Amino acid sequence: AWVAGMPQAVHGVALAGAIDLRLGLAFPALWHAPAALWLAPAAWWLWPAVTPPPAAWAAAAVLALACTGLAYLLYFRLIASAGAQNAIAVTFLIPAAAMGWGAAVLGEWPTPAMLAGCAVILLGTGLSTGLLRWPAPRHDAHAAR
Repeated sequence: AWVAGMPQAVHGVALAGAIDLRLGLAFPALWHAPAALWLAPAAWWLWPAVTPPPAAWAAAAVLALACTGLAYLLYFRLIASAGAQNAIAVTFLIPAAAMGWGAAVLGEWPTPAMLAGCAVILLGTGLSTGLLRWPAPRHDAHAAR
């Protein structure tokens, strides 16, 4: 599991100024190349009987470059500007966003348990980022006697 987090760890070290930032930006991309080579034999073995049409390859390329590439750039910029602790809070919100998109696009209405889970996620995110503060315990002067 620690191997999967290496690109983000190296990028974080680069943002902290411990190594050259260009290496920190390039490392996630370099990390995915060996993964693609590792998966290539399985892709060859499981290749479909009918090769996907060029439109499907183009759609996959747009998703990979425009969506995922843009998301990486935005996320790394967020880490640089807001810090890692606040940037990680974005990933906590993914289930709530997925639930919202499911309702808006697919007509999947959330259950009460899903809404309760989102409330817990939002509360935890607010507490972890400092947006919400836990009430400080009151010290009663009469209780000490």
